[in-house]
Amino acid sequence: QTGRIDDPSLMEFANFIAQISWDILKDQGYAMNNFNTILTDLWAQQLNTHGMHVEHIHNLGAQMSGFYFLEVPKNSSKPCFHDPNHAKRQINLPEKDEGKITPASTVVNYECKPGDLFLFNSWLPHSFIANASDESFKFIHFNIVVGPVHNCELPPAAEVI
Repeated sequence: QTGRIDDPSLMEFANFIAQISWDILKDQGYAMNNFNTILTDLWAQQLNTHGMHVEHIHNLGAQMSGFYFLEVPKNSSKPCFHDPNHAKRQINLPEKDEGKITPASTVVNYECKPGDLFLFNSWLPHSFIANASDESFKFIHFNIVVGPVHNCELPPAAEVI
């Protein structure tokens, strides 16, 4: 959990995630030269049979979020990413082919396997569909904040409830 984020056994993982996040933000066009990325929240999640995670975003300064998948049984949960344009939802037309990702898509879900790493902007709404497996679906969820290089003092990480 977040309280163990300074555990030395997690430092290589934390630094790896922070660096990849910095690279993604830079590639997205953000001026990152005077900023660091810092892993502030890290928690394990387990979705048992019929367990799911409702659509949400991350706030409290999080710029990037992600998942690292540990155990992915057959017919288990899938991460879903939702169209962040809520105004479009009001007038959305039916999709011609829900099997294709197009500008008309309202949600996209992905098959994942153990060892997969997903990173995305924290403002992107995401969820997990219900676990249809008799086995648990397990993954690590995390958030990354951005702070100035000259002052990396950040507020304490929010408690995970």
